[in-house]
Amino acid sequence: TDFPKCFLSSLFVIYLFQKKNNNNNDNNNKIKSEELSEKTNEPYAKSASLLASKVFFHMQSYEDALHHALSAGEQFQIDEHSEYVQKLTEQCIDSYRFYAQVQYAFDKVFFFCKKKKRRVTTTEPTKIDRRLIEIVERMLNYCYQVGDSKHALGIALELRRMDHILKAIHSSSCPFL
Repeated sequence: TDFPKCFLSSLFVIYLFQKKNNNNNDNNNKIKSEELSEKTNEPYAKSASLLASKVFFHMQSYEDALHHALSAGEQFQIDEHSEYVQKLTEQCIDSYRFYAQVQYAFDKVFFFCKKKKRRVTTTEPTKIDRRLIEIVERMLNYCYQVGDSKHALGIALELRRMDHILKAIHSSSCPFL
């Protein structure tokens, strides 16, 4: 029963090796990683996405590694203490922080223009990938589970998440907070 899983994993490794070594544009002969990892009806799609993510990580293609880690869903274990998980969770937090800062600036400009009865000429920032938010939420919940309220508070402050700032303060064992 493990044959399809091993076979699919092997296909991904072969594909990624070929993709790294061949930079030609012959798309007809190549398997698209996005197609394979996003086929949710395939029985081992999430496992294949996790494997692809780790391969891309070791090839130092962090954007692709993060994309496939997001596709892996719950199989991306944030409680794993490895350089791979640490780097990708940092990327998720950084992406979320950047989005929060852009959204904050947009809201500030929008509020100012509305207050002054001026027309808003900027466009609203693009929405963030929900899977990225889920990984950050899982990271924050993991911090609460292991009693690392300071780490959760730091992340929550960076992300401007008042709900998690309050939760981190309340779950802290520090008597003067």
